[in-house]
Amino acid sequence: MRYFILNMLSLLLCYPVYSQSFDLLVNKPGVSFRGLDTHEEHTVWVSGSEGTVGRSADGGDTWTWVSPQGYEAFDFRDIEAFSAEQAVIVSAGSPAVILSTEDGGTTWVEVYRNDDSRIFLNGMDFQGTVGYILGDPIAGQFQLLKSTDEGRTWNDVSEKSRLSAKSGEVAFAASGSSLQLIGDALYIGSGGSVARLFKTELGGDAPFKSLDVPMRSGIESIGIFSIDFFNAHIGVVVGGDYKNDEDNHHNIWLTENGGLSWRQPEQPVSGYRSCVKYISDELLVATGTSGTDISADGGNTWKLISKKSFNVIATTNKGHVYLAGSQGDIVRLEMANPIPR
Repeated sequence: MRYFILNMLSLLLCYPVYSQSFDLLVNKPGVSFRGLDTHEEHTVWVSGSEGTVGRSADGGDTWTWVSPQGYEAFDFRDIEAFSAEQAVIVSAGSPAVILSTEDGGTTWVEVYRNDDSRIFLNGMDFQGTVGYILGDPIAGQFQLLKSTDEGRTWNDVSEKSRLSAKSGEVAFAASGSSLQLIGDALYIGSGGSVARLFKTELGGDAPFKSLDVPMRSGIESIGIFSIDFFNAHIGVVVGGDYKNDEDNHHNIWLTENGGLSWRQPEQPVSGYRSCVKYISDELLVATGTSGTDISADGGNTWKLISKKSFNVIATTNKGHVYLAGSQGDIVRLEMANPIPR
């Protein structure tokens, strides 16, 4: 199945016009995909509900389903791809488990388990061999796990991180992208009773700083769902209310100074968005259950290109873009260079 959406970005005469096409790669009814990652140009990994894990070595054209046996009741909300053979998956809910494979999913090793009824892990991010996993607060403190060996082992650093949560404050597991490691910093986004962005420098024992973001908050379904920084200074956060997913009020914010201050786009995204990614410094994609938007001017103006529901975005080192969602779909989003007007 292939459908085209052409010339959707002509908001202004000077605005670049792109052509886009969505290629349907996978449809697995009854499976909700929220974990999606790539390695180099052709490797794509995906994870989701019913213990589902898949791998493609040819850019998504063909897939091998490598779901770990005995974990059919688990919802694997995030996945990290280190190669075509090596990946790590993390589940949401209790018990919380982390599994690792080094043979393309033929075998999986359980490298972490937590049976606490309060545990809820939201997502993970790696930079090189170092990675973090964020969990909802327990006894007023966000849970934080750290790995220094590509996810083969994990240490609980919650106490050391001193990342205190306010009453009713949570993190979100909609796309595994509410935390990001970039450069020497770790960013974490929250929601619920309050929406905040936390930042810490990883070179020492510096505590997290709370950075004010004017994202909506106040109820459990609202807040920051996804973070993406292009570099140490330029970044974006998206979110909103997943229970009212067509409402686009104050649910995207941009920064040019590492989160010290924020501004709204001139034309925002079209609704709640659970994931946002930079393709380049000018080209961005954001998606959620009410649709997908694209920006060709650094996030300042956005245009809806599809109303189809997705949860998560992943990009390759060559700029290829993949989306996956709650209806069991995985698609490849092709974007041509700007078309002369």
